[in-house]
Amino acid sequence: MNTRMRALAVATMLSVAGCSFAVQHPAATVAIVGGTIGAATCEIGTDFGNHAACAGVSLGAAALLGGVVLLATALGGEGDTVLRAPPPEESRRPVPPSIDDLPPPAPEPAVPAPAPEPAPDPSPAP
Repeated sequence: MNTRMRALAVATMLSVAGCSFAVQHPAATVAIVGGTIGAATCEIGTDFGNHAACAGVSLGAAALLGGVVLLATALGGEGDTVLRAPPPEESRRPVPPSIDDLPPPAPEPAVPAPAPEPAPDPSPAP
């Protein structure tokens, strides 16, 4: 019972702490959540009888999920999070056009100038 109370106290402290840690450290957050879900699922599935195997499942889930997120963040992430200030306006890239944007209106065709009237025929000389 003492272990359950400690686990409940830790879970309560983490939930009260807010999500600042989760935003700044996504790999650690995913590892903690994945390990917790792996341990809980394993414990329920084995009727709370095989703690050693469930510890291995928890460790494996945490390592795999945390490692994937760490690798993805290191290789392909832009590194921008919600907590960082946006860059100054002049250093921002232009926003590419969306498929939902309407095309600019077509220019009006130029109205041709009226044709000059033909000059009168020269009258024959008498």
